[in-house]
Amino acid sequence: MSTSLVARPPEKTSDARSLVVNSLFGSGEGSPTELELNSAQPIPVHCDGFEGQLLFLHRPNPEPEDWLYAEHFRGCASRFEWRVQGRFTVDPGRNIHFGVEVSKHINLSWLLHTTVDGLLALIEKLSSARGHGFSYALEWEDREDGGVIKPHLAFPLHAADTLLVTPPDETPPDITKSFTETPLEERLRVRDEVLPGNTRDTVTFVYFSKYVDFMRWEICNLPFNFSSSFSTFIGEDAPVRVIVYRLESEDSLHTKERQQSMITVNMEYKLVGCPPDDQVDLCKHTDSDVQAHRDVEARESARRVD
Repeated sequence: MSTSLVARPPEKTSDARSLVVNSLFGSGEGSPTELELNSAQPIPVHCDGFEGQLLFLHRPNPEPEDWLYAEHFRGCASRFEWRVQGRFTVDPGRNIHFGVEVSKHINLSWLLHTTVDGLLALIEKLSSARGHGFSYALEWEDREDGGVIKPHLAFPLHAADTLLVTPPDETPPDITKSFTETPLEERLRVRDEVLPGNTRDTVTFVYFSKYVDFMRWEICNLPFNFSSSFSTFIGEDAPVRVIVYRLESEDSLHTKERQQSMITVNMEYKLVGCPPDDQVDLCKHTDSDVQAHRDVEARESARRVD
C-alpha cells in the first residue's frame, strides 16, 4: 500500500509535469505511510528489518528566497538530501545498500550507451575517492536461475556522507538539523566493527548530491556543464525508485530475490492537473513552522558557540 503526494508546479496548468512521490515501506502490506518532501517533522518508518524515521529534503523548483530549509541549502550545491535514522531489527551485517532502480526494460541506443558509460566512469572515480564501490545494471536481466536484476545504481551504506551510531543510553541527533560529513575511516569502522549483529543502537544516515534534481527530473552539475533529463535514458513516463535494502550476503548478486526491501520511494514526473484540496504543497509551510525551525537552529548555534 502507498500514499501519493504531488509537488505542485508554479502554475496550475492542465499539461504541467510535476514530481509525484509515493512511499512504500517494507513489503507495503501494512498501513500506508505518508511521505512529505521538506517536512518540518521526521516521518515515522516501520518496516521489515528497520524502525525509525526519515526526511527527504529537496530544493523547490522554482526555489523561493524563504522556505523551511533555505538556510540549510544556502551556499551549497546540493539538490536533495536523504536523512534516515533508526534501529535495525535484523542483523544488518555489512549488507545494507541504497540507490535507485527502474522497474522496466530499458533499450539504450549506441549513443546513449556511450553517454552512460561516461557517466559510470565518473561515478567510479568519485566513489573510489570516497573509499567505496557500487553496483549497477544498465539493462533488465532475467537470469537462468530465475533471478531478476533490474536496471539500478546502488551503493553500500558506508557511502553515506554522514554515518553515526548512538548507543541506547544516549540521545540521537535531531535529524531536522544540519550534519557534518563523517570521515571515511569512521564510516569503515562503523561498517566493519559496529553494525554487524547490531540491533540495539540508533543509526543516523545522511546522503546528499548535487548531481541529481528530482524536481527538475534531471542529472545536472556534471563536468563540461552537462545535464540531461532522466527521460532521455529511461523514457517519458518511467518512474524512478529510491531503494534501501539488505542483501542476502555480502557477495550476492543484486537480484530482487536476494534483497530484503526496507524502504522504497517511488517517484514519477508526470502530467498532472490541479491537485485535489487534500494533497499537500510540498514546498510551502506555515510561518509558524518556519519560525519554529529557525528558533531551534538559533539555539543549536548558540550552544555550539558556548
